Amino acid sequence: VRGNLIIDPSSPRPTSRPCASSPTSPISPGFYSRPVSPVSPLVRDQSAGSLGWASRSVRKDRERRAVTPGSVRAVRRSLARLEVEPLPSLAKGALRHRQPQASVAQAQESHPQSPQRHECQMDWDAAEHLGRQMLKNDAWTKRIFEEFDGAACGYLWPAEFAALSFRFEQAMGGFLGRFGFDFNDADINMEGRISLSEWQEYAKELTTAFGEIRCKVAVQRILGSRKAELRRKVKHVWLFDGYDFQPSVRLLEMCSKGHKNPSIVQDVRSALASKADPNAGLASPSFNNYTPLIFLAMTPACANGPLVATAMELLILAKADVHRECGQMFTGRLLPLRFAARAQNEYGLEALQKHVNLGDVFQWAAGENAEGIMISELRRFYGNPLAETIEALDPYSHAASAQMRLFASPMIGGSLSPAGAQRLCRGFYDDGYVHNGQRADPNSPGLEGHTALMYMVIAGNVPTIQALMACRASLEQRDSSGATPLHYAACYAQSAVVKALLDLGADPSAVDQAGYSPWMMVGEARCFHVEQGRVLLAKEKASEEDMRECLELLKPETFPGDLLERAESGIESFLDSLGTPVTAELLEKRLRLHESLFFNPRLAIKGAFEGRVVLRHFIDRWVHVIINLLQTDPLEGPAKVLAKYLLSATLGPDSQASCAHVHSKWRKDDNRSWYRDRLMEAVKHQLHIFATECNLLRREIDAAAGTARLAGDQAAVEEPEHSAEGDEGVPGLQRACLDLCQVPKDQVIIPQSWQEDPFWRTVQERQVLRYDPSWALEIHDGASCFLQLVRLGVPKDRTKKLTGKEACVVSTIAEYSTLRQVMHSQMKELFARGYITYSNLCNGPYQEKMKEVVARAQQAANLTVEMPGSVIPAKRLRRLLEKTLEAEQERRGWEWPDRPETYLRHAYSFYILDTVRMSFVCKGETLPEQVRCCMRILQEFRECSNEKDGVQLLRVKSGFASGAKGDGGYADVKMLCYADLGVHVAFDGTEIPLRIIGEIQLILEGYANVKNRMHLVYEVHRGSFDRTRSR
Repeated sequence: VRGNLIIDPSSPRPTSRPCASSPTSPISPGFYSRPVSPVSPLVRDQSAGSLGWASRSVRKDRERRAVTPGSVRAVRRSLARLEVEPLPSLAKGALRHRQPQASVAQAQESHPQSPQRHECQMDWDAAEHLGRQMLKNDAWTKRIFEEFDGAACGYLWPAEFAALSFRFEQAMGGFLGRFGFDFNDADINMEGRISLSEWQEYAKELTTAFGEIRCKVAVQRILGSRKAELRRKVKHVWLFDGYDFQPSVRLLEMCSKGHKNPSIVQDVRSALASKADPNAGLASPSFNNYTPLIFLAMTPACANGPLVATAMELLILAKADVHRECGQMFTGRLLPLRFAARAQNEYGLEALQKHVNLGDVFQWAAGENAEGIMISELRRFYGNPLAETIEALDPYSHAASAQMRLFASPMIGGSLSPAGAQRLCRGFYDDGYVHNGQRADPNSPGLEGHTALMYMVIAGNVPTIQALMACRASLEQRDSSGATPLHYAACYAQSAVVKALLDLGADPSAVDQAGYSPWMMVGEARCFHVEQGRVLLAKEKASEEDMRECLELLKPETFPGDLLERAESGIESFLDSLGTPVTAELLEKRLRLHESLFFNPRLAIKGAFEGRVVLRHFIDRWVHVIINLLQTDPLEGPAKVLAKYLLSATLGPDSQASCAHVHSKWRKDDNRSWYRDRLMEAVKHQLHIFATECNLLRREIDAAAGTARLAGDQAAVEEPEHSAEGDEGVPGLQRACLDLCQVPKDQVIIPQSWQEDPFWRTVQERQVLRYDPSWALEIHDGASCFLQLVRLGVPKDRTKKLTGKEACVVSTIAEYSTLRQVMHSQMKELFARGYITYSNLCNGPYQEKMKEVVARAQQAANLTVEMPGSVIPAKRLRRLLEKTLEAEQERRGWEWPDRPETYLRHAYSFYILDTVRMSFVCKGETLPEQVRCCMRILQEFRECSNEKDGVQLLRVKSGFASGAKGDGGYADVKMLCYADLGVHVAFDGTEIPLRIIGEIQLILEGYANVKNRMHLVYEVHRGSFDRTRSR
């Protein structure tokens, strides 16, 4: 007799019953015998509704007895397997942990049954006790998030979220249909990873289903589970009870060499038959708690990859835990799936992902750069011919590119040589997995965007760097933090590498996402340390000599003090000294004030931190220069370019940016806090000057409109049969001014025939215009999103393919994977990118069609109109994302007919209808003549129809309406016009209609003259040179 349990040694299966002295006390699990495997089905009573959820009185009694893990372990090892006593329906506190059986049955009908639970050799009582000490008074949602954030990056990846789901269900004894973890539901932004805020929002649903107390107890059990496992250390291996040491060691050894073992499947089967532990873990600092499954997962891509995958399946069938992470390493605590992704072991990824709930598999594979699985998903959804066509779009071999990155990466221990790099890039490499003719992309990014060149820079391998550059590796390639290879050379104070990269043409003025240049990163060398190809925290400071040499090589030509003296002595002479033409790129490379105003190289070597600090005394003087430039009227030419650069340069680093290569974030949130009021006061003063001029124009228009109104009233009294309006002379011009003042401030005009569609009828009723292109409505998951983007980016006639970074073209599966795994693009950003590509396809034809309409009006009424001399570029992605965020904040939760909520959640960019835009300047000798020109063009657009002209006016906005007020008194008339521009034929023959709504501005010549002078001041006032959060 032990406690309340009675063991019958003669029975083949031990029995359990409550002690007579406590007939209602529930018996919770925690003492298990040696099972066949450590993850076998849990013993549970379906009627109880949960596994071992003791009442409050029992839990308090356990706490009073203060059962220690050591004493529990001594008892539990001697006990046989026990049945779990059902929790009595009227036990004290039972309502906190259970629902009535009717509720449970109802939930089981409405939710799919959870997967079968597995037990581990665990004392849940001890785990709960240990977890309570670890959790203390912390919020359980945040603490469990940090526990499963193995890489400590602030996000949960699909594999980590799946492990969290499994552990939660295991600790709760099953969900019994009352709840089901779903990564797609938790990933609100469809970013491919879950932030803390998203998890906290999702945890509210978990709390609603089970209650705060039960969730907290489950978290305590999870936190204490590792220390409460029935696991013992035998020499250098951790083993669960019931398994033998020698077979387990043999299993670990053969799995660590799986890629070299052609008989790996037979060997694994033999070891398991000899009672090898499938969850055995090495007790080694270099391979901390690596299990056989982890060793096989981190096997590099090789010819016997299918055999390795089969061996992994055998381990999983033997109850190897796919959710068991390794111990703390320099890369974090990674799960087998994350190891397979880092090693690009696609066969292993396919084997593991069958047993892990990853949500959208295509999006997950894109985030892990697993192109093979992405192709498999496309083949499953759209058929083999389309998948093969998409695969052929990429001229490079994914297998060869991955192999080159692995040879360069320190994770596998390979070493990329100059000859090996050239053979892989030229297609002369064959190892059974990569074959001759398959060329590696020298700029192919791996996880977090690291390329082979970046790995070689960190290793300091100058010959291989030169070989990669000969194969057209890019020095401008950036990782997920925005860092270039030169950034990494500076981080590690690799002076020889810095010199080599600069000789090859690297740009020392390039900045990462935090706003740091390579020169500003040299101080990081005091935090980094490289040992045997692995990145570790430094125990000693980096060589001061190397740091000084790097600082000398990377420093700007001229420091801010010398530049200030030249600028203060005269702007014109200062600009002349810079050379011509003066462009933003030239100023960024020559002046480099965005670096030197926020970095002190002396502190980088001798100071207590990396040397990144605000040099306030210099910035104050440069602000005086900026204000003088903004008050220059007119500000144009090189002086305007200089003012723009100075406004951008003084913005400074970003305190919110999180970069993997930066240990300490920028500490100041607003780098303009002390001079912002002074700057904005000067801006408002200048806007007031421009407003005075615009108000004079407005008064002239109002006076002419008043005269026309009086003339019309008098004519209506004296001669009702005649109109006061005439085609010629002063009355007609005055009437045009009156018509301009009567144009509504903002009016949506949907044709009556269109309103038969519920969507357009809703647009008319709400007076809010949005337009969803047909291709966007086809997107419902990751695979469909990729397909629509690549259809927009790759035409059937390749000569018509869009070029340029601003077009946001996605033309290969590798480029889409880069968006997901390097840039971590949310779904709303992918929609916006597709919208920008679509807008670029429509932009040229749209502007030509609008010019045709204006030309008709010009010819019919003998107008003088200044048309754009060239095609106006489509809106840029950054600005579109900023406006998309504003639309989301204003219209979140709006419903639209025939648009599902899951689509609308990410499609706020389609409220932004000026991605294609152009302006026409209405000229005339007098202001009323300019107004007459404007109104005649507006009339021409109102008379257009989609059936006749392929153009339909849908919205009019006027700055001349009563109550309208623009910055600086500026006003114009904006028209939003729909245009049917034909079709775009994609690479697979799919025809995508080119139909878009764009913006046309009608600007009076007098206002255009003021706008050209005030435009920069207006941009400063609206915050264009401040940092905005588009995500």
